[in-house]
Amino acid sequence: MKSKAVKLSAIHISYAFWKTPPRPEKIKTCYEYFREHGKFDRDIVIDEKGTLRDGYVAYLVARMLNITTVWVKVVNRCAA
Repeated sequence: MKSKAVKLSAIHISYAFWKTPPRPEKIKTCYEYFREHGKFDRDIVIDEKGTLRDGYVAYLVARMLNITTVWVKVVNRCAA
């Protein structure tokens, strides 16, 4: 997997993520971890087309914090 910085607005969110929002406790835990450590506790993972594969909670917290660019891991679409 390679890492790169991408604009948060360029990440595509699939319907599967939108239809199942995470519990508020998960968002709060991720938010508090970021505020304390300055990074997310898990990677945001996208495929080569920019579709989110993992790290939806971190993505949501980045949006809450108005972060415009995030570091992501890029995986092969077949391997995701």
